[in-house]
Amino acid sequence: MKDIMIDIETLGNKGTSAVATIGAVEFGAGFVTENTFYTRIDWIDALKYGTMDASSMKWWMNQNDEARAEMTKDGAISLKKGLRQLADWMPKPIDEVRVWGNGSVFDIAILNYAFNQVQVKLPWHFRNVRDVRTVTDLTYGHIDPKDYVDGTVAHNALSDAIYQANYLSDMLKKIEDALKK
Repeated sequence: MKDIMIDIETLGNKGTSAVATIGAVEFGAGFVTENTFYTRIDWIDALKYGTMDASSMKWWMNQNDEARAEMTKDGAISLKKGLRQLADWMPKPIDEVRVWGNGSVFDIAILNYAFNQVQVKLPWHFRNVRDVRTVTDLTYGHIDPKDYVDGTVAHNALSDAIYQANYLSDMLKKIEDALKK
């Protein structure tokens, strides 16, 4: 089974929010690979398929310059093209891939909605969706995610995906080691 951490940045905070960037990295218990994916989505195109809300845009205006600049750089592509690229990048077969998001109702749920909106086949099986926050809660006190922040760029989808994969990888390794005892 392969594990993929996915993080997105959006123009809202609802399940129908427009996707602005997508980052992903392959990892496993005790390791994070250099196999990554990243793309920026054109906001005009994204808003054909998703929603934007004023409170999120106000929130974005209060984020650091680096995070805001990344959201608006040249080279953004259509949502459909971005999701096709993500699907092509994902390991196959889909029933042997677990996808992880930081929360059960945000990243993966919004991507499920987006894939449906642009009519691109979902590149993972719904049974293989996992949630970082649940594992974090179960291992509370053994690993502190804040210890992994150095060198990350907050609210950059790829940086956040790598950050989450690093601490989840260590948590999973601790669980795996504990179960072997």
